[in-house]
Amino acid sequence: MIDNKKRRNIIVGICLVVALVVIAIVFAVVNIFNGNHKAAIPTPKTSISTKQSTKETSESIEKESTSSEEQDTDKEATPKENLQNFIKSYVTYDLNDNSIQKRASYLETLMTHQAYASSYIAQDAQTLSAMVKTYKKTKQINTSNSTQLVARSYKKGSIYQSSDDKNKYFVEIEYLETPIYQKEGYMVDSKYDVTMDENKVAAINLTESKNIPGGSANNG
Repeated sequence: MIDNKKRRNIIVGICLVVALVVIAIVFAVVNIFNGNHKAAIPTPKTSISTKQSTKETSESIEKESTSSEEQDTDKEATPKENLQNFIKSYVTYDLNDNSIQKRASYLETLMTHQAYASSYIAQDAQTLSAMVKTYKKTKQINTSNSTQLVARSYKKGSIYQSSDDKNKYFVEIEYLETPIYQKEGYMVDSKYDVTMDENKVAAINLTESKNIPGGSANNG
């Protein structure tokens, strides 16, 4: 009986030891698994890095947008560039309604409202168009009208800014003038005083105009 009791105690002891060993192994495996799992999860530092990357991308897009806007602003014509466009169109048109009206409309975009109205550009365009139609029907010119029945074509020009007033310019233009009844035209040299209001022509005054000697040429 005693031997059996001892044997049973030994067996129970062995079982307890085995159970403790198994439990220790299980805990060790669980700890290893948790360690690997934590390593796989992104750390807060990685999250911050992602946010910083997104912020940098957003800032880059904003900078590109700002740069694009600055380029558009840089492309805006200066007063002198607008004046160059103005003088070319001011002395260029063919003797047909489309060319005459397009010139008048374009000049309106380059002038202040007051300057456009006081120069009678729209009225002169209507008069010139009517004269062209009449001439094509009757082959007659109304000499009592101050508007000349001539086509004009810009050839070259010079622009000088006043040293006293940055808004004032002195302009000299050479252009070909061809009467409707002639194939050969003649060169004209005209000088103007021009005042700019920001990027628009605010006033234009003819100071001198003369034919250039030996300046005959074919239109076109």
